[in-house]
Amino acid sequence: MNSLNEIWNLVKQQLADEVSAVSFDSWIKPIEPVSADDTKFTLKVSSGLNKNMIMSKYFSLIEENGVFQALKTVFPLESNRLLADDFVKELKDVLLIKVKENISFKESQKEYLMMYDIVCDMESLLVTNINLSLFFTSLTSRLMSIKN
Repeated sequence: MNSLNEIWNLVKQQLADEVSAVSFDSWIKPIEPVSADDTKFTLKVSSGLNKNMIMSKYFSLIEENGVFQALKTVFPLESNRLLADDFVKELKDVLLIKVKENISFKESQKEYLMMYDIVCDMESLLVTNINLSLFFTSLTSRLMSIKN
């Protein structure tokens, strides 16, 4: 499975919690990711009716679940190990700031600490020959699991 399918599967998991089971099975589940880059995410649907329904009722939900932002952030990094390393370092810095800002909110602070630990664990993989698509898919999956 490639990172595009894995990211789309994560989005579908989140959408399953936000729409009825019938709506999910009828409209969201059959959608297939086709391609993506840092400016466009292409999905395949079975008909014009499906496209119209998805665009009118579910597009905003898909957009809110961060798929476009995740892809815009990750795809340029997947081909450049130095940019990926810089991104991870900046992410760690941001998470540490969030931990300090939420010192009086123990639940939020705990979540940010958990995220920070995940990023630190994953950071060591960047010095290996890991496939960057796999790295970012795994990182995204692990970070999203904290919220679920």
